[in-house]
Amino acid sequence: METNTLAEEKGGEKPEAAPVVDQRRESTSVATRIRRQLNYSLPGLSGMAVILGILVAYGAYGFRQSYRLFDTWVHEAAHISPGLSTLLLLTVGGLFFGLILQALKWQRFRGPANVIIAVHEHDGRFKIKDGLITAGCDALALGLEASVGRYGPAVQLGATVGAILGQIIGLTRTGLKVLLGCGVAAAVSASFNAPIAGVIFAHEVIIGHFSLRALAPITVASVVAVGVTRYHGFEYVALKLTEKNLHLVVWEYAAYALLGMVAAGVALVYMKGVLRAGEVASSARLPIWIQPALGGALAGAIGWWVPEVLGLGEKTMQAILDPEIAASTYGIGLLALLCLAKLMASVSCLGLRYPGGVFSPALFMGTALGGLAGFLAPFLDYQICVLVGMGALIASVIGAPLATILIVFELTESYQAATAVMIGVVASNALITRYYSRSIFHRQILRLGIDLDRPREQRLMAARRVAEIMTPDYLRVQPDNTAAELQTLVSRRQEGDLFVVEQETHRLVGRLPLATLVAARDDQTAMELCEPVSLYLQRSDNLWTGFLAMENLEGHSLPVVDDSTSMRLAGSVLESDFIAAYREAVEQEREEQEVYKTNTSGS
Repeated sequence: METNTLAEEKGGEKPEAAPVVDQRRESTSVATRIRRQLNYSLPGLSGMAVILGILVAYGAYGFRQSYRLFDTWVHEAAHISPGLSTLLLLTVGGLFFGLILQALKWQRFRGPANVIIAVHEHDGRFKIKDGLITAGCDALALGLEASVGRYGPAVQLGATVGAILGQIIGLTRTGLKVLLGCGVAAAVSASFNAPIAGVIFAHEVIIGHFSLRALAPITVASVVAVGVTRYHGFEYVALKLTEKNLHLVVWEYAAYALLGMVAAGVALVYMKGVLRAGEVASSARLPIWIQPALGGALAGAIGWWVPEVLGLGEKTMQAILDPEIAASTYGIGLLALLCLAKLMASVSCLGLRYPGGVFSPALFMGTALGGLAGFLAPFLDYQICVLVGMGALIASVIGAPLATILIVFELTESYQAATAVMIGVVASNALITRYYSRSIFHRQILRLGIDLDRPREQRLMAARRVAEIMTPDYLRVQPDNTAAELQTLVSRRQEGDLFVVEQETHRLVGRLPLATLVAARDDQTAMELCEPVSLYLQRSDNLWTGFLAMENLEGHSLPVVDDSTSMRLAGSVLESDFIAAYREAVEQEREEQEVYKTNTSGS
């Protein structure tokens, strides 16, 4: 630098900097090509899927060890009766979770519904902080033996790891969505020792359809994850059948279909209870920060009398699955009590905003329901009844019939059981889809006002705000302006409708159509001539909402206000502005598809 400066002072030539610029451009170009290959090419995505599968496998194992460690710590610290100590711990833990919700201004802890929204609405972008906070709270809730599940946390964990990897590399929409699917598949595979079900679940629930471009990397991530867990010997096995050859005849399928319908009814009560409990508490004006403590206290009280319903209940489910143990330990009355108590405890925790998943409670209730059916119908195979109850209730709750069937098949390795579960799952899923929703996650998403079935261009417009396309170039007049003054202003500006606003507050008070102004007397004021504003947009409204509002437009433009409270006029938008935005969204989607085709055809 010093030499260059002296040379310039002496009139010498400045060394050429072109090669440096070219090198930077070449470096940038190489980085762009690498990212593009990672975004669109199957080898690039599959290579990242290998890394992701390894990371998620260790993450799932660490998550399981963490909540087991929490469980050991909290119960070693309690020196009073087990029932009372659990009740107090769940209440105190709920207070802690409530304060976290209050501090973060969340309505609920994050779950699979948020992952689905990230994939479909936010171009695969997922807030890493939200995932890490939720994972830590989920582990603590499981350690406290709350009546929640670890399936939702597993999905959340896998998506978080996928988001971290994708954002570090700098992937765009296509790559991020695939990596989130890879993370979820790897988490299900590592957590439940079910690699095929993990692949199907990622497509069936998270992505929403079977994507050929995502199939290879998602499969790689799932297989790698289960390979790591099996190599280290920490795979999860929940179902152990005592009989190799299960008894099943063709006419029994009708009975299993009926059991599936009953399971759908239980699932309906469960899902409605979870979603309604928080609403009832809020309508009773209970602050959000106290609701988890109340839910923990209610679940702890139920668990004091029926301790089997707290926690994951894995030992209880395995005991119910064993015909000999179930016959000697459980009966019709006790199984019915377990199903009802688990339903109440889970609705108390999950409905009142405790962190955790919905899968394990559904699995427990399905197990108890299936065992109850096995006792009531001794002519049916008892273990198949239990498996059908499990599968039908789970499929109804999570909306993944194919993945549920494969989970049962992979965990039991029984073809006979899988075919019976298939019938029960189809029957239950048909009822739930017809009369409620595809899953509890999709019901949560619908409550947020998000329609996952809308086209891509609608989502692109919904991601933009009216403030981006509004213009400050509009005719703003005061209430006391006369028609003569306004006619002169309009002829000079050659603009459209006039907006009448208060001088000091800029509050919008009316709209003055040109036709009304032309027919007015010269002495009439704008306030006398204007019409009330029945249709307007806010700056924060999304473009799709504005696009639909244009259907009712009568006039030249729509006014845009800061908010509906102040009604302070900020600008206006034309119908042509929304048409241009829609055309841009369609072209953007088309260009992205063309880029994908170009890159995949060359990979």
